[in-house]
Amino acid sequence: MHAAVTKPPSTEPIRTRQTGGNSRNLKTFNPFLPGPWLPEIPWETRVTLPILLDIEASGFGRGSYPIEIGLARTDGSSCAFLIQPLEEWVHWDPKAELLHGISRARLAREGRPVREVAQWINDELSETRIAYSDSWGYDNTWLSLLFHHAGMLPHFRLEALRRLLDEEQLNRWAELKEAVIAEGGIQRHRAGDDARLLQLTWQKAQAIERND
Repeated sequence: MHAAVTKPPSTEPIRTRQTGGNSRNLKTFNPFLPGPWLPEIPWETRVTLPILLDIEASGFGRGSYPIEIGLARTDGSSCAFLIQPLEEWVHWDPKAELLHGISRARLAREGRPVREVAQWINDELSETRIAYSDSWGYDNTWLSLLFHHAGMLPHFRLEALRRLLDEEQLNRWAELKEAVIAEGGIQRHRAGDDARLLQLTWQKAQAIERND
């Protein structure tokens, strides 16, 4: 869940998948170098993407709880689960609902049990053991609440995304994020899409020193 204001991101660990390779001349072959058998691969496709985690919540402050968790994976795909609220989770902020567009009725109908969602996150992050968030304070609190009620321990670390960025990238983050939004295809304030938005913005930030 994100406040309306744009802010620099926080950091969390990452996970990767990379393709490549040609069996020809294995000692000298480099799949990232141009050659007669392979055109040059754009720099952006060679970079290991960090895993981004995003949470939508019932609102902010005391009594709030997670209602959707999304991940952007290292291969650029994204996924998300709605969370079925527990009986004691009664907090609800209508203003937050206006942002994410998720009703309590939909959560009751389509949400997955807390333990199932916690297990899914552990499974998704079983290799990298780290994910990043641009709202670490809120997301870490909601994530801790989820695992507490699931009766499980997280098998990964959540880090602030800003730890992956240098000073110039942080200063230009809002500008870069707006540029990604302007390119279209992102549904704001849904956990999976917001996680992917952060990942695309991080990817664009990596090109700053190369292009400047």
